[in-house]
Amino acid sequence: MDILEFPGFADVIRLTVYPIGSAFAFMVIGAVLGEMVFPHGFLPSGAGRNTRTGALLQRIAPALIGIYAIVTVVLALSDIPGKWRALPVLVGIPVALFFKGRGFLITVVPQDSSRTVAVFLLALLPRQGRMEADDIVDGRNSTM
Repeated sequence: MDILEFPGFADVIRLTVYPIGSAFAFMVIGAVLGEMVFPHGFLPSGAGRNTRTGALLQRIAPALIGIYAIVTVVLALSDIPGKWRALPVLVGIPVALFFKGRGFLITVVPQDSSRTVAVFLLALLPRQGRMEADDIVDGRNSTM
């Protein structure tokens, strides 16, 4: 029996786009609020590099990046339940930093903090669809 015989296009839209879109809307609200709380970042630009904390972080940065990469790869290869709640964020941060550093969307969104939010949210967009699919496969959500 082919399950795709039964739902129509409107059913597919209702069962996929609405839940993903509504969850993404709340992610947008959270990211915008996060940018409003720290509009200039945690530290002023370049000011923290010469402090004791800044020097320590500069010294241990390679180790922190290595640990971050190892945790991300181990999580990606594991079968831990709910890994799709954390993995896209762990992958989305370096992806967003990479694209932001290359001027991605700079002509469309010239304001820096708004562009940061937009690039990060685009990097996280596949997350909700994957979580919804896992919920259906695991039987936690049966929308049909």
